[in-house]
Amino acid sequence: MVNALAEEKKDHGVLSTDISFKHMDGSHKFFGKGMRNYLGESKCFFDATIQSLWHLRRFRDEFFSLSRHVHVGDPCVVCALRQIFEAPSMGNTDRQREAIALTSLRISLSNLYPSNKSFQGGQDGDAFEVLEKILSCLHQSFTYKDDADDANSEDRKCTGSSHGASKTCIAHTIFGLDVLRRVDCKCGLQSGYKSQISYATNIAARELRQAKIMHVGCPFDELLKLLTVDEDTQFICETEAHGCGAPNHFTHVLSTPPHILTVVIHWQTASESADTILTTLIALNAEVDVGILYQDLDQGSRHVLVLMVCYRGHHYYCFANNHEHERWIVFKDENIKVIGSWDDLLFTCANAHLQPRLLFFEAIE
Repeated sequence: MVNALAEEKKDHGVLSTDISFKHMDGSHKFFGKGMRNYLGESKCFFDATIQSLWHLRRFRDEFFSLSRHVHVGDPCVVCALRQIFEAPSMGNTDRQREAIALTSLRISLSNLYPSNKSFQGGQDGDAFEVLEKILSCLHQSFTYKDDADDANSEDRKCTGSSHGASKTCIAHTIFGLDVLRRVDCKCGLQSGYKSQISYATNIAARELRQAKIMHVGCPFDELLKLLTVDEDTQFICETEAHGCGAPNHFTHVLSTPPHILTVVIHWQTASESADTILTTLIALNAEVDVGILYQDLDQGSRHVLVLMVCYRGHHYYCFANNHEHERWIVFKDENIKVIGSWDDLLFTCANAHLQPRLLFFEAIE
């Protein structure tokens, strides 16, 4: 059992560079390590993204299980990410004080995407953009065709284009959303349209607030469903297929729920008012039912919020939920601090004017 909160510096306003929990027997459980952000560098959006990926245990385990890959970029993005994950202080138990440097990964992405200035040293950027680029590189790296020399290889392979979904690519097995847009007419005819493949569900903070005002009692998953309906687009029930010709909205169909449901919140500015942030936070919940959000899934497909990336201006923070100790932890560069419960997290974000950008909901198995 946990005897006390995580050990921190006496001044709770100062964040530590590492953190552990003290048990009744006097032992400590190491939880995490901050990341180095050198003077003159603006890469906390990188830090928050990598902290998020590292704290997704299934992603981390599957990533380590893949022994071979196709190099993407020069230097390779996948090799750089593996180097960060394998760094002793990222998951060590001897509590070394040195934080992790992300220089190699940033160089990899800046070389691969030279037109993107946010990947260059000293430039600010967006955590979701980093996540998208990393997942895209992972898909390219682990999507390759079998060759004769590796016919008997036990490594996981996936075939197909770099833009398509793959059942065995780590980016898609963990984050992938292969959503079919379908029209369900009252006459009974169903018409399917081209599926949309993505790694996240995108919503606007302003629309989320408006939906919450109009539907006060609705939980976050029901609000998400409302926001994914395109009210401005209607499709006529196909008379050629013996339909009635009535106008209909799309229904979003998902055959398999993702292990990680990622929700991206888009804001109008990087410095919203305290009231605006608070109203948005009130609309969030720490658990969603993906079966409510998408058709053809049984309700009860529960996903719990395990990570939340927030920002204020150009400063990013990664909040991680430690279920074993029922505590939220915040990572900001090299610094770490225990926040507490979900309500404590909401209070912290509202009080510090932190705007939620990325929400990671993990399937409850």
